[in-house]
Amino acid sequence: MDCVEILSPGDKIKLLRRKYKLKQEEISGGKITRNLISEIETNKASLTRNTAEIIFDNLNILSKKYKFDITETVDYLMEDELYQANKILNSYINELKSVFPYKDRSFSKKLKIVESFLIKWDIKDKKIQIYELAGDYFSSINDYYKGALYYEKAFNLMDKLICTEELLGLLKKLSKVYAYTNKHNESIECAEFALDHFPNMPNYYKALFLYNSSISFKKLKQYNKAIKNLEASENYIDKSNLDKLIEIWNNKGTCFLDLKEYKRALEIFLKIFKLVEEKTNMDEFMMTITNLIECYIGLNDSENTNKYLRITLDNLQDYLNSNSEYCPEVCCELGDIFKNLNDLKNAEIYYSKALKFSKEEKLFIEAKRAICNLIDICTALDNVEKIDELEIETFILSNFETYLNNNIMYKLINFYSTHNMNAKINRLCKLATNYN
Repeated sequence: MDCVEILSPGDKIKLLRRKYKLKQEEISGGKITRNLISEIETNKASLTRNTAEIIFDNLNILSKKYKFDITETVDYLMEDELYQANKILNSYINELKSVFPYKDRSFSKKLKIVESFLIKWDIKDKKIQIYELAGDYFSSINDYYKGALYYEKAFNLMDKLICTEELLGLLKKLSKVYAYTNKHNESIECAEFALDHFPNMPNYYKALFLYNSSISFKKLKQYNKAIKNLEASENYIDKSNLDKLIEIWNNKGTCFLDLKEYKRALEIFLKIFKLVEEKTNMDEFMMTITNLIECYIGLNDSENTNKYLRITLDNLQDYLNSNSEYCPEVCCELGDIFKNLNDLKNAEIYYSKALKFSKEEKLFIEAKRAICNLIDICTALDNVEKIDELEIETFILSNFETYLNNNIMYKLINFYSTHNMNAKINRLCKLATNYN
């Protein structure tokens, strides 16, 4: 359906006459004038259903006389341009849905065609459907920047005064995808807009918006606000939804870890560990056990630190082979653990694994985290060769995100400055100008 043509009723009549080799006076018959047919064909007069029925009555008579079969209908003739555009867009939406699961270039190619069509046909409800579908697709392949762009396009077209399932669903997606793109203030604003404007929304949505905003508060290091929203979110969660409860408790525990309130964090993670130690959910198991280790390191409990570290490493290879989306995060956590234990060799190994998995899954937040820590380790070890490799990784990452991470750039410049490598600093600065 790449080539589509929208015809006015007059254009359709002209095509009918050409197809069946008829003159205007032949299809006008005795009930309408040839002049009316001419005006309709030149789009100077509108086609009514009564006139369309007269034309088809005459066509039926002529088909018997000249022995041809009519494949068109009155309804076809009456379809105006807007109706046809809606019909075509419905077909496009179905085509986009059909190629969605393949995660290849098919979706993007089809989307480009659809967007060209939308330039002329500004049909709001169809645009919203298409833009949201595009946001879903790009988010599903971890291209969160494009995902956010299309969700924003859909959101800007929506009526924001009435609380609908569609509006809440889109706000939920936006608040989540903003967090993935480090737009944490926007994520919080999105969630708070929903909570403030629609206080009677279902508890399911209240829990989601509170949870999503808590993640962004946590990333902004506003831990007390994050904890407050996590506790509020827990109040709205169905208590039988253990996976979601564990997710909330894990984030609450890591807030206490960041606040260095290790005893409070330990209490939470031990509660979770009792629920996940059977390993029915390896993501929960691995995340919880690495958090436990961080607690014991903070409490200077070397016995339990070593105990749980052994358990983690015993299960690690099978876990990494599972290709879970949480592998980069688990590897980063292990990098943090070995870094805190001053074992820089193993820290470098696990941050490098985290970077590898992050690139494969396009998880840019964990990739940046890994690169930052690897630069710190290389700085401590004075490893110039590895720093050069990380500079390349930084620009590969920046090409995906279309902007440079300032924290990484400062670390690289600091390293080169310490070593009086002015040529490399100049090169960095020159490359950075491409992103302004």
